[in-house]
Amino acid sequence: MCRLTAYIGPPVLPADLVTRPSRSIIAQSFSARERVTEHGYLNGDGFGLGWYPINIPSNHPDRLHGEPCVFNDTGPAWNNDNLVRLARSIVSPVVFAHVRAATPGMRVCECCCHPFHYKQYLFMHNGMIGGFQKVRRALLSTLNDEAFSFAVGKGSSDSALCFALFINEIKDFSKRMNPDEMRRTLEAVIQVLNRVQEAHGITDNSLYNFVVTDGHTLAATRYISASKDPDACAASLYFASGTRYECNDPAKGEYRMVHTDRRDNLAIITSEPLTENDCDWVAVPINHLILVTHDCRVFLTQIGSTECPTTGLSVSLKALESALWRSQL
Repeated sequence: MCRLTAYIGPPVLPADLVTRPSRSIIAQSFSARERVTEHGYLNGDGFGLGWYPINIPSNHPDRLHGEPCVFNDTGPAWNNDNLVRLARSIVSPVVFAHVRAATPGMRVCECCCHPFHYKQYLFMHNGMIGGFQKVRRALLSTLNDEAFSFAVGKGSSDSALCFALFINEIKDFSKRMNPDEMRRTLEAVIQVLNRVQEAHGITDNSLYNFVVTDGHTLAATRYISASKDPDACAASLYFASGTRYECNDPAKGEYRMVHTDRRDNLAIITSEPLTENDCDWVAVPINHLILVTHDCRVFLTQIGSTECPTTGLSVSLKALESALWRSQL
């Protein structure tokens, strides 16, 4: 399984997520603690960094499109000097970082490295489509021409196909999704995957930890398909939110989430905690979706629920944090 980290909030140096913390995404690339795997613990089959530039002049035509920048490479993240230099040279209010452990049988090439981007969207995946070789063609046949071209251009890997299914659900790229539309679109991807697998009699385990953003809203899932294997585990996923995320010991790479206000200013979604303080992090429940709005309101909803998280009908993450805190008293 891969490792991923996503940030949304005030502009930040990617280095404070990717390279500097003691449990940074680079550290996780060679020393993952919670990977669900039968193939070791290295994530060395490529990496990627995605961000939204904020220094484009207001009269520049590219500013209107709101498209992200992406830096990918097929080598290991721990051995790339360009990544280190880039991470300390840019700032962005949204950062995606991913280190890849390719699913057996998948190509190791730049086109398969995450995060993927299409127009204003960034997308990452940690997991796999169970029985992928048996359902690959059927999944491709569900795509419109635009989404099909994207999938083929990215090697038709399982992760690229998941993003292509997301692209397939979007009817008008000129309109910004509201948070609930993004939630429903991401859940629709899981519904299509489950439906096609069921039609082909696939009982293999599938793991869908998806993270997607348009630069304004961020949505992530932690999902495991119904499996006959009683020992099947969902891939890990955590969140943290607070007033500030800061370094309190540069020499040791120690970071912390600071809470000085009831209102959150930022949120981090990550495969494994970036700090050693367990109190900073809450595990996302299995088969749930986490949603972060443009003003950093954070919501949690069960995948498949008909309730709209942004209307207050679902459980907010603050309520979840409070419940977990009370349970430890």
